[in-house]
Amino acid sequence: MRLLIAENDASFQLFLKRRLEEKCFAVDVASDASSATELAESNPYDLIVLDNSLPGQMGHNLCQYIRMNGCQTPVILLSNMCSLEHKLKSFTAGIDDFLMKPFYFEELHARITAILRRPKARILPILTYHDITLNMETQKVTRGNGVVYLTRKEFAILEILLQNIGYVVTRGELLEHVWDTRVDAFSRTIETHILNLRNKLNVHGKRNLIHCLSGRGYKIDTNK
Repeated sequence: MRLLIAENDASFQLFLKRRLEEKCFAVDVASDASSATELAESNPYDLIVLDNSLPGQMGHNLCQYIRMNGCQTPVILLSNMCSLEHKLKSFTAGIDDFLMKPFYFEELHARITAILRRPKARILPILTYHDITLNMETQKVTRGNGVVYLTRKEFAILEILLQNIGYVVTRGELLEHVWDTRVDAFSRTIETHILNLRNKLNVHGKRNLIHCLSGRGYKIDTNK
């Protein structure tokens, strides 16, 4: 899953980015309204965490703007304003959830997870196929009776493949949903991660379920 964090406090932005990456999210960051708008409109984020006090434009106004321009990505607004009027104005502008500052990271993570579970996002907390199980809440992957230890990127790749069983996930889609904007699109990083993921899943003679379709992408299936 790929998130955008729009937060002007540099230390808090770094804290959120690090903690969310620990939860296997790919995270892009913005420090002002202009860069947040540009990123939100040009990337297929799964969710946006938006500070209401961004330089250049209030967060709820920014949300209203991107909604008017067709962006339907879920938005959680972070704000130090707690009046009912402010909350109602923010929901009217198109936010999906509201979190009052200061807050515990665990609550933000729980709210992100809750939104991504909604049917529109096609997200389930536990994904299974054949004898592979991926639990997004515990960050645990098993195959058969054995636990498979994956890196964050390997976990994220397996997650998106399991969300699209039998369908091809293109290289571009993996870059968009698993990596942030710093990735070199022409590197071999995807191929390397796929190879490592296969090796970890295929231990003890297990059947290979992740297939590369030349020129098209990757899919998880019992057949190519």
